[in-house]
Amino acid sequence: MSKQVGTKPYQTPRNADLGTMAYQDSNAVNIDGGVIRSDSLKVGESDNISSALTSLRGIGANTYLNIKRVDDERYIDIGHWVSDTQLEVGNANLYIKTQHEYDMYLGTKNTPRVRVSSDGVITLGKDTNSFYTTSNNSGTSVHVTGPVSLGWGLTSESRKGGRHVLGWYQTSPYGSGSYLHIRTSLWGGAGGNTQYIMGGFEIKGYRYVAGSANCHQFIQFHNWNGELPGYSRSNSGDWQPDNIAYVGSNGYVYLRLVNANYVGFTINLFQYPWYPTREISVTDTISSNSLTL
Repeated sequence: MSKQVGTKPYQTPRNADLGTMAYQDSNAVNIDGGVIRSDSLKVGESDNISSALTSLRGIGANTYLNIKRVDDERYIDIGHWVSDTQLEVGNANLYIKTQHEYDMYLGTKNTPRVRVSSDGVITLGKDTNSFYTTSNNSGTSVHVTGPVSLGWGLTSESRKGGRHVLGWYQTSPYGSGSYLHIRTSLWGGAGGNTQYIMGGFEIKGYRYVAGSANCHQFIQFHNWNGELPGYSRSNSGDWQPDNIAYVGSNGYVYLRLVNANYVGFTINLFQYPWYPTREISVTDTISSNSLTL
């Protein structure tokens, strides 16, 4: 017998033709392996988005996702999947708007990485969720919870991350030693020149004394064969702290900064573009009276 399908009222499908859809509760219909084709699919009726829509996805490439309210006034037009891993926004803007006094978040691994507050203040970085309450301090509109890499120039090397890093590190009194030794991840070249650069650090500092309290230093060098040839240090401030860079006994480049109560420094990083950029970060801080480690 042919399947009872058609457009007449009496032509209705049998339970056997419905497969897994037969005998289901109309409040929760499950469709396994099927495709729903509709210009307007109403998913749920609820003020609670988690109960109205748990998961809606397209299968395979060239599937589209467009989420709308029933009244068609508010929507997210995301675009379409051009592959299993690439979502493409086509000839349209991606416009996401929150209603009333709500904030908007963008995150990864269930952790907020970007936050836009209802008054337009933007917080972004690894620690967004921990520090967003301070983001509008001093009237700022953008708060980055980590160093910021800048770069532009004649060659592609000038535009790579790590060339000019603002806010690379900041210090405050730590421990009882006269110096704070900052160990970096930059190899000094001892036993193999694998991370050589030409560049260094800009150090701005302040100490709480009457007069001679400001420093503005540049310490730059080339790390090669366990030494720092071309080493240069200059200071334009009225206080000249005994800050230096050196290669430690473990082969890594260190910064040694003066350490005392009410003494602090803000450090920026430079790598000039005739060598590849290196990953240079702080791996340890040691308070010590020793001149080097």
